[in-house]
Amino acid sequence: MGRIGRIVGVEEDDDGLVVKVDLGGGEIVTADLMTPPGDGSQPRIGDATSVEESSTVGGWQASGYWDPENDSPAGRGEVYRYGRDSDGNVVCSFHLKSDGTLVVSANAKVELESPEVVLNTPNCKLSDSAGKGVMRVGDLFSGSTPPLVVTTGAGAGGIVAPAPPATATASGGIPVVGKGISGSSKTKA
Repeated sequence: MGRIGRIVGVEEDDDGLVVKVDLGGGEIVTADLMTPPGDGSQPRIGDATSVEESSTVGGWQASGYWDPENDSPAGRGEVYRYGRDSDGNVVCSFHLKSDGTLVVSANAKVELESPEVVLNTPNCKLSDSAGKGVMRVGDLFSGSTPPLVVTTGAGAGGIVAPAPPATATASGGIPVVGKGISGSSKTKA
């Protein structure tokens, strides 16, 4: 029969994580922490866990743990995973929702480490507000640029004028149109 307790210590040995669990009434047991393969999560002091007697060296195993302080927003069939800071605050998460939405949230930068990232979507928006699209190689663009000044050579100090001459925009810029092309591998977006 299992018992519920609070984690009061976390250690690592040759076989994985070992937790010290306070079962109440001064009884503290040491248990091997059993988690699914591929899950490298570590519990925090104060997390709750279920322990059962086992044939391991310490005689106990902890079959998972949970955070009694942070409620999960996951509904039926959904997955919500998160990371916590040293005070137990949720600082990043991903939520696989039942409507097919994937929500990734972070209080700091998000890093993708891969030799290649492919986004197969007709509607990719990378911005802080909806509706701002991302230009792809081959897309046409238009806009305006401030007047360009020649800084070197025979024409130094002169203004680069468009050919044929164009009327300046209301902000004093020069209208431009172009087509997105592939750039240097050192170029950052």
